[in-house]
Amino acid sequence: MKPRTTGRPSLAACCVLSEPSGLAPGEAAAGLFLLALLLVLRRRTASSASTPRLMRSNDPSAPRIRSFLVAALTLALMLSAACRSGGDEIVPDGPCVLQAGQNYPAKVISHLTTGEDNKNTDPLAAQGPPDCAYDLPNDLALGKGYVVFDLGCQLESHAGPEIKVWESDGSYCQAIAEPYEVYFSTDNLNYTFIGDGFGVTAFDAGSLAKFRYIKINAAGGIEGGNSPGPDIDAVEVFP
Repeated sequence: MKPRTTGRPSLAACCVLSEPSGLAPGEAAAGLFLLALLLVLRRRTASSASTPRLMRSNDPSAPRIRSFLVAALTLALMLSAACRSGGDEIVPDGPCVLQAGQNYPAKVISHLTTGEDNKNTDPLAAQGPPDCAYDLPNDLALGKGYVVFDLGCQLESHAGPEIKVWESDGSYCQAIAEPYEVYFSTDNLNYTFIGDGFGVTAFDAGSLAKFRYIKINAAGGIEGGNSPGPDIDAVEVFP
């Protein structure tokens, strides 16, 4: 099947480290904004070599300029703190280097589940190794929805499949296989269709050199019952 590319809205965090500076975009933007502001103030306030305009107590615009400067500093500090508060979520966008036993690094960053009686709606159930869907809730039932995973790094394409989607089926637990579609992306903006899945299925990146994000769409799907549509139990990575 010929690959097709689709545009998707980005839901990735804004504070992913940028290369090669190592600064988060929010911090870099705040720093540049503050630098530009200081340069403007320097030109506008240095009307006197001995007494800058900003320091003159009788200048009616001085309080406004000082307030603007304080606001800019506050904004820069808030942006920096927000970017740093992500902890482990702030990760480099470099190639994946996974050690033995680290075959399930994918984290859910976006999902939509449907079905009025759906009991399997916790995205955490789709993370980590497969644990079967027989005892609810051990997977993520999509109904007619979708789920997006972030590997946290760019997985380079290689010979053989790069990932395996564990969609609960009769091969390893008491469940019924459901159809779904798999897409790969490097930026969570543009997605390339990789293939159709049914139950536990492995996927090859094909012509893609690398990818970081994995989107799984329910193919048709149903909304009835307590675990409707494809039941995503895990995404296994083969680095």
